[in-house]
Amino acid sequence: MLLNLVILGVVIYVLAPQLDVFHRSLSALSDAKLDWVMLAVVAVGGMYLAATSVYIALARHRLRYRRTLLVQMASLFASKLLPAGIGPIGINYEYLRKSRHTQVQAGSVVAMNNLVGFVANGILLALVLIFARPSHIRLSWLVNGDRLEWVIAGVVLTSLLVVIIPRVRRTVAKILVQAAGNARLYRAHPLRVVVALIAAAVLLLCHTLCLYASAHAVGMNLGYTQALVALSVEVVGATVTPTPGGLGGAEATLTAVLVALGFASGISLAVALMFRLITYWLALFIGAGAFAYVQRARYI
Repeated sequence: MLLNLVILGVVIYVLAPQLDVFHRSLSALSDAKLDWVMLAVVAVGGMYLAATSVYIALARHRLRYRRTLLVQMASLFASKLLPAGIGPIGINYEYLRKSRHTQVQAGSVVAMNNLVGFVANGILLALVLIFARPSHIRLSWLVNGDRLEWVIAGVVLTSLLVVIIPRVRRTVAKILVQAAGNARLYRAHPLRVVVALIAAAVLLLCHTLCLYASAHAVGMNLGYTQALVALSVEVVGATVTPTPGGLGGAEATLTAVLVALGFASGISLAVALMFRLITYWLALFIGAGAFAYVQRARYI
């Protein structure tokens, strides 16, 4: 009972100042196309399923799919209340510990989950930079060039983000250090890592589909390739913003990158608000129920 009261207090403290953003997000729905909104919601469901599949593949002991799915929904709820993924890491670690994993095993699974997500994102983004035509990305602040120049530009931009932003630099360093140890633990089970990478890639593709559908819901003709690039930048913006779930920073970053892609600022803001309404606020409300359930069922 006390824990529930503490959680309620955190929710009120964190979300009360953000109610204006919530109302602005709701207003973006007024003229939205319902079929595209529903597609975006379905894509979020696909993200939950893919996130569950990653943990199922990486787990050192058998996990029940339905139970793990509920825990992933609960962890995404926690990610909306705490910055930089602290909530999901803690919840998944506790869930693994209660699923017969030792401290070392639970830590390795959580770390490997972060690693495969990082690698899958990097692979998909690299494929886009290599094979997509520059006209499909249409960054107004980059000069169109051949594929090699796009790859170099992507590497330079990523490197600058890692070097300049301390939080990103620490996160990348931590992932690389943990990767060396986890590689030894999974050396005897390479298929698990392959399946986890595929699931992580599906998660990213579903996340991108959600942004793509959100854009079309409010009338922006955003390409899927553009959505993937914009989402990659938005994730960085949300990560470095020291607010729960990257509130404020995620919306500002996504709006800015859509403007850089050549779209008007007004519709770019509408897309950012629509996307965050579905991925943040909807996930928050759904995840709250899942969090209460897994807590009551003692999954965590």
